[in-house]
Amino acid sequence: MFSFFGLIDFFATAPHYLHAFFPYLDLRVLRVLRLLRILKLSKYNSALQDLFHAVMSEKKAFTSALFLLLIATIVSASLMYFAEGHNQPEHFGSIPACIYWAIITITSGYGNVEDLTPVGDIIALLTGFLGVCMAAIMTGIVASAFSNQMSRKRAAFGQQLREALADGVITDAEAETLERLKRQYRLSDDTVKSMMEEARKELEKRPS
Repeated sequence: MFSFFGLIDFFATAPHYLHAFFPYLDLRVLRVLRLLRILKLSKYNSALQDLFHAVMSEKKAFTSALFLLLIATIVSASLMYFAEGHNQPEHFGSIPACIYWAIITITSGYGNVEDLTPVGDIIALLTGFLGVCMAAIMTGIVASAFSNQMSRKRAAFGQQLREALADGVITDAEAETLERLKRQYRLSDDTVKSMMEEARKELEKRPS
């Protein structure tokens, strides 16, 4: 009930029951919560699950990168406030407004407001360059975690495969287990065939 998908079901169905108990209230805006059900598709998509687990396995590194991004955003916004605030108070009149500009610049590489001073141009260039660097760092963290997770899955499948080939015969139960793991780990036929050949070569090299 308190699992991730259980909470999705709860919030998606809550508007119906709230309207039943409070019919005099206009709760139509809460119907947008039904869109949360789209998150349940990840339960049936192993690729999304792999991506989620990859991010969670590197959550410390990912959190550190987000923290650095937060600091960079605040510093860039503060510098832009002092550089452009007096020239464009309608856009850079406060640090929160500059934070919005910094987020747009970091994520897209180009802010939504033109700079008027040379100092503002330099800050904008540095902020855009910083956004590219942070995107590369986060992408590298996720890609490395995803690759490590796939390697662990291959190693687990290879271990199961070697155990099945240990006696020289793959039983129906072992074949069914291997097929299930193959689908679960999303391994191709060529990959499984290559791993099977490697496992057989390793077993042949072992002293009898």
